[in-house]
Order: sequence, then structure tokens, then C-alpha cells
Amino acid sequence: MKFSLKAALTRAGYSAWVVLKLIIPIYILADILFFYGILGKVSFLFAPLTQFLDLPVESALAIVSGMFLNLYAAIAFAAPLGLDAREWTILALFLGICHALLVETAIMYRLQIPRTFSMALRFLVGLFVGWLTTLLPHSWFGISTDFVPEPLPSYENLSTMLWNSLQNASILSIEIII
Repeated sequence: MKFSLKAALTRAGYSAWVVLKLIIPIYILADILFFYGILGKVSFLFAPLTQFLDLPVESALAIVSGMFLNLYAAIAFAAPLGLDAREWTILALFLGICHALLVETAIMYRLQIPRTFSMALRFLVGLFVGWLTTLLPHSWFGISTDFVPEPLPSYENLSTMLWNSLQNASILSIEIII
């Protein structure tokens, strides 16, 4: 099989396009939900899960999108939250185990592994590993005990928020692609 630069660039371009199509609209949607306070009205449903993982309740959308869509969606929803290194690590470990449940459960089913067992095992192991990570000292993540997270940005109007969101989503997309 010969290497083809044209084929490689075509595939890379397609992959970059997929990332852009996912990250930019989802990131903007997350910012809109924050701007109008909608996320806070829905996040309470996931408060037990986010509390167990010691994550802010606003991370619920990132968790759900990671579990049922994919990791890019989770990143897009989590990026505007201003999570610290510890919170990103907990989220990444949980979703690294428990991501894209529907798709991967279907794959496991084709391998003769029951759907319920596959989903339950991945979810419970994800919870366990995420919880274990909450027990690690904050200093391991470069966070002092008097760390105060930066507040979420507030915008005076929708157009300013949308412009800022588009810029941040574009930067995040480029960082993921690179």
C-alpha cells in the first residue's frame, strides 16, 4: 500500500470538518444556555451525579453529551465552564470509560455482550474511577487549597456573547484539530 499525500490530506480535511461541525455549534449552544440561565434549570436533574464526581452542576450537559454523543460534544459543552485541572481530569476519566454508550454498546452487543451488562459496567466503572480521582489531593493537580475558580464570563447582550462564543469555539476547534 503506497502512501498518498492527497488521500491523507483529504482524510485530514474531512476529520477537521467533522470537528468544526461538532464543536462550533455545540459550544455556541452551551453559551446560549448559560446566557439565558436555561442550563441551571435543567442541571438539577443531574446534581447527584455531578456532586458524586465533585464537578460543578453545570458540567451535567458535558457529561450527558459525552455519554450519549461523543467526546467532542462533551469538550464543547465543558470548555466554557472554566474547569480546573482536577475537574477536567475527573471528567476525562469518567467519560474516557463511559463515552458514546449507545454506539459502543451496539458494538459490544455484536460481540455477544449483553447491552444492559455493557452499559451498566461502563457506567459503574466510570463512576468508580471518577470518584477515586476525587480523593486525590488537590496539590497533585497544581491547585492550592485556597484556589478560587474564575467566574463564568457575563455579557451585556446576546450579540457580544455570540461573537465571543464563536471566537472561543473556533480557537478550541483549531486546538483539537492541531
